[in-house]
Amino acid sequence: MTAGNPANAGRRVPAFAACEQDGFIWVFAREGADPKGLEPPRIPHIDDADYLTVIREYDVECTLHAALENALDVPHTAFVHRGDFRGKESREIEAVRRRIPGGIEVEYIGEPPLSGPTHDADGRPIVSEHWDRFFLPGVAQVEYRTSSGRHLISTLPHTPVSDFRTRFWLVSCWKVPEDKREEMRPIIEKQLDTILGQDVEILRQQTR
Repeated sequence: MTAGNPANAGRRVPAFAACEQDGFIWVFAREGADPKGLEPPRIPHIDDADYLTVIREYDVECTLHAALENALDVPHTAFVHRGDFRGKESREIEAVRRRIPGGIEVEYIGEPPLSGPTHDADGRPIVSEHWDRFFLPGVAQVEYRTSSGRHLISTLPHTPVSDFRTRFWLVSCWKVPEDKREEMRPIIEKQLDTILGQDVEILRQQTR
């Protein structure tokens, strides 16, 4: 049918603003809304030649809220992921919460490096920086940086499929020298698949 066809009279298709950014289609989920000033958050380093990027997609048996909480709940890692990372020792750290454009950020101060050596070649402690971020309406982000130059940042867009099913993507970007990427990729992928697999299972148990 063409636009001028009388059969189309009175017909209307709802319009939703959308854009393509960082390999995702972002849809503003309110009909006819003007998304000006509400651009989706960027996914840092997804196309950066200095970074190794791992992308995964998961369907999880849980609410959107539970999936986001899992991504950003640091204390759960010492229990759900004990032995894979965290949980080997207890340490008191400081958490500083601050508002950021479109969301909120928590910085953890006094946390040891997530993996690898804890001291440099001269015996000085390696300082670790860690931030967790939430961006409206459903994006989580976890970033680690050390004084020795290690850096990784994982961005996790979430979308509800139904009341008790959520789909999310993991976009995990690791700063790895080019000559080490082929060696490191299967190690990083295995670590991420193990950790996210544990999250998917614990969320399923929690929901049931």
